[in-house]
Amino acid sequence: MSVLSSCSAEQETACGDPLECELMVKVDVADVQSGVTYASPGDEYSPYKDPVDGESLKSLRVMIVKGDGTVEHNAYYEFSGPRQTFGPERYKVSVNDSKTVILIGNEKNIHIDMPGDGTVAGNVYFGGMSVGDHVDVEEIRNLTISAENHLFEWNNGSMRNLPVTLLEKVKVGEEDMAKSFYLHRGAVKYTFRIKNSTRFKRTLTGIYIPGMSSMQYLFPKDAVYGESTPDTDRIPVATEYSTPADALVSDFSDTKLQVELPSGMSDRIVLPSYYFLEGVRRDTPYQATIGIDGYKFELRDLIWKYPETSVTRMMTDLPRNTHVVVDVDIKNNYDISCTVDVMPYSSVLLDPWFGLDRDEAGNIIIKNMN
Repeated sequence: MSVLSSCSAEQETACGDPLECELMVKVDVADVQSGVTYASPGDEYSPYKDPVDGESLKSLRVMIVKGDGTVEHNAYYEFSGPRQTFGPERYKVSVNDSKTVILIGNEKNIHIDMPGDGTVAGNVYFGGMSVGDHVDVEEIRNLTISAENHLFEWNNGSMRNLPVTLLEKVKVGEEDMAKSFYLHRGAVKYTFRIKNSTRFKRTLTGIYIPGMSSMQYLFPKDAVYGESTPDTDRIPVATEYSTPADALVSDFSDTKLQVELPSGMSDRIVLPSYYFLEGVRRDTPYQATIGIDGYKFELRDLIWKYPETSVTRMMTDLPRNTHVVVDVDIKNNYDISCTVDVMPYSSVLLDPWFGLDRDEAGNIIIKNMN
């Protein structure tokens, strides 16, 4: 089997079946689609910039499991540097079978919850599954990870390696086939961009985001995605998904900030992004606000706008791969106004594009935060 020259691979294969075909797997993690950009010149936040450190693939495991639960392939690839692409790679598989393809990116930084409040590293858990072993696919599908074991690393740039995962059924016949898989990063991301339009110098002293989840499934669970348009092949937003029933929520605040905001700013200050787990679905909208000079402003509701429609709704869900970009303007009467982009951010594809959600004209979809 060929191996990409820029990675090392450890692989076990079982190719003893009398009837075999090839399943070709392709991974493409891209932030620019066909060289087209709608970002404003000089914009300090461009959706088409390269992903920040820790949002790319540094390793990838490709597991293929037969319909009877037998591991058919377990290939691990470790890259010499962050990658946006992998493959196509060919795997010989038995014919006329419903396979489960399991894809795990950056597994060494995944801490899987285990019974009894313990955890096991992703590379230990999945690396211990040998070709010919029987595995419980449903048990794997229901694996969880917790905030307490991940958010410190995710919010430390030198340690961040976000999980990038997928578990998907593939029906294999008797002919060779190629399959591209859409991967999403198993995290949500908030970025605040602040501008002080007043005549007075201000100091940003706090960021407040209530209702963050304590737990999520390692793999997307019960995910239903909107359709991508033929002219963009945009990675769609998840419209349905499941979170663990025992996931709790807690309020996040960063009150150690002392960010000087000069008077009459023409450009925004972009804060380092915050990373969280996929959010639970809720009856009331997600909210956020800031603190200025020690004063905490009232929370603002976040609002989704559906792609290619004028329909809006309160943001009562927060699926993985969501990037919430909050533009905050500080006004003269010691008030703030906020505009929020809620979008998919750099999703990892086994054949796609990462970028902002846009309307049919290519405009970034803007949501108001009232």
